[in-house]
Amino acid sequence: MKSIESTGKTIELAINAGLNELGVGLDEVDVEILSEGGLFKKAKVRLTLSEPEVKEEPKKTKAKHEEKETKLEAKAEDVSSFTEPEKEKVTYTSSDIIKYVSKYLNDLLYLYNQVGEVEVMQDGPNYTASLKGDDLSVFIGYHGEVLEAFQVILNSTLANKFNFKGRIFLDVQGYKTKRAKTLQDLAKRMAKVVVKNKKSYSLEPMNSYERRIIHTALQGYANISTHSEGDGKDRHLIIDYVPHETETDEE
Repeated sequence: MKSIESTGKTIELAINAGLNELGVGLDEVDVEILSEGGLFKKAKVRLTLSEPEVKEEPKKTKAKHEEKETKLEAKAEDVSSFTEPEKEKVTYTSSDIIKYVSKYLNDLLYLYNQVGEVEVMQDGPNYTASLKGDDLSVFIGYHGEVLEAFQVILNSTLANKFNFKGRIFLDVQGYKTKRAKTLQDLAKRMAKVVVKNKKSYSLEPMNSYERRIIHTALQGYANISTHSEGDGKDRHLIIDYVPHETETDEE
């Protein structure tokens, strides 16, 4: 059985790195968490390819099978050339995606010893998946960082396994809906402050999904524009004050 060890800033990222290296999905490996990581230490996991169950053949059947293999090998020696047929393109149905995503998320619940319900629905070429339960905050993390990591892993796994071209949008306990409302309210409050003081303000670092919510919420606001600055986890949104032309002329 092939086994590798991989690391990452979080357990989820370490698992994803190992899955990408092996080129398999989560259901095809056994995961062993070696280190949960910390402030100055990376998480570390061991991924071992699951060994398929092999049934032992009865002695008589096995003997006949070996004899048949010998004859086939003899015929193979007479073949001067052989062209390997092209591999068929992987095809999948919506039920394949729903079934796989449901199992993937149920496996996560089991791995983290959590109790919850999984729901997967198709939305055109994309799918929405949600986890519901009493307390599944372990799958959300600070400002949804863990949730985003799981979503990245899930999309990467589906792309590798099915050549899936759509997107999976993952939510936990309606977190994204609540977070979007919070960010929209924040955007409106800050826009009023910017206009009142005629001064630009920087918001705290956010992921691209959250920055897009604020940017969209402020589109069409008078005297307001938005842009992002910074790299990686430090990337943040800036709400700028844009004076009217009459104000510029007076100045």
